[in-house]
Amino acid sequence: MNGINGYSRKRQRVSSHQRRRPRQRSTHKRSRHGRNIAAVRAFTAARLFRTKAIDCESLNDAAESCGASFGYARAADIVLAARDPELVDRVLYGEIPMFQAAQLVAGKAKVLAALDAATDEDIVSVLKTYGPTEFWDRFLVHAIDGEVEDKDTTAAEGRYEGEDHLNGLDLGSESDVDFVELDATV
Repeated sequence: MNGINGYSRKRQRVSSHQRRRPRQRSTHKRSRHGRNIAAVRAFTAARLFRTKAIDCESLNDAAESCGASFGYARAADIVLAARDPELVDRVLYGEIPMFQAAQLVAGKAKVLAALDAATDEDIVSVLKTYGPTEFWDRFLVHAIDGEVEDKDTTAAEGRYEGEDHLNGLDLGSESDVDFVELDATV
């Protein structure tokens, strides 16, 4: 067969992995009772490792015994460390991917682990390092507001400007509130 201008057209060789085939749906079940099977296995491995319910030296051993991959079990361990049961349910029911959930709460999990390991002296030392006003502005006000964002604060007053910073909580007048200064000497 002659192609353009009388030249023959060579037939291209195509390997088997380059051929276009219709994609077949997996025959493996991915969920049971609406819950992701891989997530259930990963959370089971992480819980068994955390509680030392079985004799396993590492998270990898627990993951192998539950039929989960190590990476998925490690992500489940991070999600469990964040102590957010709603997030665990969202992962189990497939609303959010496991790795994305682990990424979202990795910082929270690290802070909780550090607080669990800290002694009372460590916590007092941190408070003295920051000072009461800066500690209040950086950490506690966000917990009251339920938001994490920069707000216009006045350090001299030790509170936010504006009416909505306490979400409607009535703490009385300023004369009722005593501000305590930490002693800087140890």
